[in-house]
Amino acid sequence: MMPQPKQGEQRLIEGLQWFPRESTFFGAFDFQSAGSLSIDSPFVVKLLEKLVPPADRGNFAADKFAGARIDRVSFAYVEQPQRPAESRIYIRLSGNFNRTRLTRTLLACLPEATSRESSTVGHENATYLTMAKQAPAFALVGDRDILIGGFEKNLGNEKRHQQVIDEMMELRLYSTGSVGPVVKPNLTVGSYEKDLRSLPDYAFAVIMGDLPASIYDSLSTSKGGPFRTPPRFVRVTGTHRPATRLSLQFRLPTAGDVPNFGDDLVALKNKCLNDAKTHPNEPHHTFRLALTERLVNNFEAIKGEASVRLGLDWSKGLQESLIELFEAVGPLSESGARPADPPPKPKNGT
Repeated sequence: MMPQPKQGEQRLIEGLQWFPRESTFFGAFDFQSAGSLSIDSPFVVKLLEKLVPPADRGNFAADKFAGARIDRVSFAYVEQPQRPAESRIYIRLSGNFNRTRLTRTLLACLPEATSRESSTVGHENATYLTMAKQAPAFALVGDRDILIGGFEKNLGNEKRHQQVIDEMMELRLYSTGSVGPVVKPNLTVGSYEKDLRSLPDYAFAVIMGDLPASIYDSLSTSKGGPFRTPPRFVRVTGTHRPATRLSLQFRLPTAGDVPNFGDDLVALKNKCLNDAKTHPNEPHHTFRLALTERLVNNFEAIKGEASVRLGLDWSKGLQESLIELFEAVGPLSESGARPADPPPKPKNGT
């Protein structure tokens, strides 16, 4: 069956309904229309290559995840700037898996974890996993959803992180109407409802909200980043027709910051060009250069607003495009180590 223009929007919104209304930053990625993910999907293989050192790869052997697939990934973050220890992280992976087999796999990978079956009314078909005095907590809901959550600061015991899981489980019941006509507002019926109901046709991704302080700081020149005034609010949408495209809209503090942002983006592209020349044996610099060049070429100041619009287009499929983005990130673990650049050529006579 051919995908319908608004099917992606519906799946993205559904993926966010288990998150609280006060979420400040969130996103969802729907892979179903372009091919669900499995342990041997090219994108998953690249993700593990970037994130998992070789010594730990055995935890992700294909036989441990046989038959499992991921159709959608969604997340939310509730930032508490005045009380950072109270900031909370919510993650939901939706697809299909064998709950008993996956529970055994997680317990083997996390020796300090313990599991228990839920006895709460309405949550009978769920398995909880927690680790003593550690985050995150997990819940396997039926054979369709994996929940991961916890407070950003690892303070207190595992019951503290279990509260985040319990919050998602409660919102799950309200979103499905399992508790009658009473409605508890979730993320999708809060201040972001209008934006979520106007996603473009054939959408496969959305990221929206106020940038977390850690990301904002990493983008600021005052902390070594590339932008004098990073955006506070972002809206990113991904579409897969007629080709894979990411559309980015950044809201800046004032209209006067727009020209500076454009200049800083050009400076970033020039830096990537220099890095690619200086480190020819590190391919991620070449990928970064290609991305920044496209962003510069698709930069648009929105007239009358303190906002800019940018775009990234790919002729490749969704997974191939995401792999290109991850290549630009560069190595994130020992597994991603690159060969050293060649030594400088010796001078004459040496």
